[in-house]
Amino acid sequence: MKSKTTGHDILLLSRLQLFRNVDVESTAFLDLLNLCEYRTLTADEIILSTEAGNNYLFILLKGRLAIQLNGKNEFPLAIVEPGECIGEMSIIDSRAPSAQVRVCEDSTVLAINQDILWRMVSVSHEIARNLLYIMAERVHYSNLVIADSLEMQRKYEYFATMDALTNLHNRGWLDDAFDREINRSERDQLPLALIMMDVDNFKQYNDNYGHRAGDQVLVTVAE
Repeated sequence: MKSKTTGHDILLLSRLQLFRNVDVESTAFLDLLNLCEYRTLTADEIILSTEAGNNYLFILLKGRLAIQLNGKNEFPLAIVEPGECIGEMSIIDSRAPSAQVRVCEDSTVLAINQDILWRMVSVSHEIARNLLYIMAERVHYSNLVIADSLEMQRKYEYFATMDALTNLHNRGWLDDAFDREINRSERDQLPLALIMMDVDNFKQYNDNYGHRAGDQVLVTVAE
């Protein structure tokens, strides 16, 4: 990672979400901007880690970043594109980032120290408004991820307890159900009965007509 303070692309900065409707050419703003750094990042570099605190808000100017929970080979939760920010949540709550951010390809970011960020907020209330918008979008996206995760969890739980062919409960569910029913029977002093069914000559039918026909028999019996 290389850091430098250099001339600013005013047009590019004015288009960033954080600086929208901000007078980026004002003397007060430029004085603070000159205290920030443009950093060149190399591929696979970790810019934010769950194991270390963070004091910077990073704006991606060029390249791509991946937000991941753990290691390099993990499928990313999200891809950060140019113009987007990272690090604002850990600055607000003063905690280590909840996910790591890895550099996908050689990239350039504008690094704003948290003290400088708060001074920018004092100079321009539009920055505070934009920062709130960015955080609201982050929370909204996080809620969508949580909702998708819960839906996937429900699907996994369903498939873990149901037979895919017949839609009947499977052996794992039966093992759990047996324990529950036996305990309830003993607790409430109620009788407990078990009925077992078998399909006569099923193997012979399977051998004669094939597995697809045998599957249809199982589906029909299950229904």
